Amino acid sequence: LCQTMKTLDLSRIHIVGDSLNLQFTQALWKLLGHMDDPMTKTSKDDPQWLRYQYSRTVECPSNFQFEIAFTRNDLIDGQETNIEFDKIDDHQFNCGNTEFCFPWNPIYTTYPGKTLLIANTGSHVHS
Repeated sequence: LCQTMKTLDLSRIHIVGDSLNLQFTQALWKLLGHMDDPMTKTSKDDPQWLRYQYSRTVECPSNFQFEIAFTRNDLIDGQETNIEFDKIDDHQFNCGNTEFCFPWNPIYTTYPGKTLLIANTGSHVHS
């Protein structure tokens, strides 16, 4: 993956989606040889929402690195802000009755490097 990212001049993989995409991101992180958890929530005092939006750096051989970012947004909507970040816990949703919709578009569009965007609604969207 390091060589592919370097060849394509990509500096980030940004995954947007539901809980299945969260698990995909975690699996990708582990498959790249990391023993830790990719989520940045490190203590019980950290806000719960940190597990739904994070970015970590992958260090590759020959001084190359890239980011793996995840944003939980079950509807892949263009919501720009969320004023309730600090109130969100494991059982509180911020868009609809059963969905999480953290803003991803500003994070995607303001990133200075080239990004591979993977967006998938997964099983949380009901039509």
